[in-house]
Amino acid sequence: VREAVVSTQSTGSQVKTELTNISVSHKDWHGSISRFGKVIDKQLTENVSFFTNRDLISGRNSQLLHQLICEHFLRQGNLDLVEKFITDSGHELEEGKKRPLLI
Repeated sequence: VREAVVSTQSTGSQVKTELTNISVSHKDWHGSISRFGKVIDKQLTENVSFFTNRDLISGRNSQLLHQLICEHFLRQGNLDLVEKFITDSGHELEEGKKRPLLI
């Protein structure tokens, strides 16, 4: 019985040691990964002024942009979305082109 108690205490001590090691390792990894995310956030600053430049999406560019959007939705098979986009944007698409594009 005494040997079983000593063995159980020894096993418990080993488990506690391993859990402590795992906890320390987890904290180290978490800290590294957390810093990595912060570095990425600092490096990937987005310049959104490009999206507010009306000249890029007006006139002929507007027609091309709407056509590209429609073609994207058609490739995805989203015919209902194409119809809604056409209605909301005022863009016109020939009836013959209102079908899924096969790639």
